[in-house]
Amino acid sequence: MAISDASPMRARRLGSGIKLKLFAYALVAPVVLLILGLVAYPFLFAIWVSFTDMVIGSAGNFVGFKNFEYLAGTATFWSAIRNTIVIVL
Repeated sequence: MAISDASPMRARRLGSGIKLKLFAYALVAPVVLLILGLVAYPFLFAIWVSFTDMVIGSAGNFVGFKNFEYLAGTATFWSAIRNTIVIVL
């Protein structure tokens, strides 16, 4: 067995690893917020609008599931669903 003359490695300070992680999160945070703003906000707004009778330029009133009831009662909707299933399968 050989004895090594190398000096022992210095122990890393615990604080430097935490600082590095915080720095990485600080770099990623603006992009994450931007993506959430470009994806989550329009998605949630679309859900809200689907439950109102909103038209462009007016606030609209909350109508609940009436829009979905109307949609389920139209032949055009079911034709579109059928066409989509045929194309996908």
